[in-house]
Amino acid sequence: MKTYNLVFLTGFLLCLAATLFASLMPGNGTTSLPYIDKVAHFIMHFTIMFNVVALLDKKKNIVIFVFLGILLGGILEFAQQYVPNRSFEYSDIVANSLGTIFGLICMTKLKPWFQKLMKDK
Repeated sequence: MKTYNLVFLTGFLLCLAATLFASLMPGNGTTSLPYIDKVAHFIMHFTIMFNVVALLDKKKNIVIFVFLGILLGGILEFAQQYVPNRSFEYSDIVANSLGTIFGLICMTKLKPWFQKLMKDK
């Protein structure tokens, strides 16, 4: 299980760092595709929660981290109003929260498969 934990801990740390960087970096004020930022918010929070659920065993801990994931999305969105060319949007909080919830659901279903795949590695 060493490899399993290392893979998902590394994934979590990289996803968290990328999310913090992307969320707090000044924007350029333009997006070529409509709603692409919502997709990015969803994917970033999905991958964070996907990795967190892989690492945790107890349901109580998972519930706490889902709450923290949704809270993180709200805090980052609130902070964006103070970053140049960024703004606060409730729809981004919804995308963040949905990403967190879907990350939980997907990894909950896939966790036994990943554990079996990485067993004895």
